[in-house]
Amino acid sequence: LGHELFHCVEKATLTVEQFATLNSGSGSWWGEGAADAFGAIAARQRSDYDYTATFQTRVSNRQPLYEMSYEAVIFFFWHYQEYGLDELMPFLRQMASTDGAEAQMQARRAALDDDGWVSFAQAYDDRRIRHPTGLPLSFGPRVEGETWSITADYSSHERELRPFVIELGWADYSCGT
Repeated sequence: LGHELFHCVEKATLTVEQFATLNSGSGSWWGEGAADAFGAIAARQRSDYDYTATFQTRVSNRQPLYEMSYEAVIFFFWHYQEYGLDELMPFLRQMASTDGAEAQMQARRAALDDDGWVSFAQAYDDRRIRHPTGLPLSFGPRVEGETWSITADYSSHERELRPFVIELGWADYSCGT
């Protein structure tokens, strides 16, 4: 009920163009993720469906947050944990009013600075994101990603970094530090 009620709040509060991106798909990550988070906050209980495994699979597949849907609730749980409920609508008011990945990325950059996005990624990796009830989320085993071996010969490694994708992996330094 809280989830569906929040869609009414989104429709009444956001621009017609912003709400249209929710229905067309490119705004699904923030529309559905925020609605699920609000529903959990309002109910103060866990829902029947846990999106942590789906979120973790999407991260492992190097899928950007703006291409997700309901599983983006993990971001909104973190956002609530860090900023409180009062900051949810100001965040959503900065979302894109046009479709497409570029519009979603620009809106995300406007809504939260780079330090905030890095803080979210670190909280996910450290398993510090909690459900609004205060209970830890039930993430499965940590996916390690690739390991880069860094040796004294100043070897270099290249990796294509995509915006708003959590990259998993390790750097193994031969010097031990």
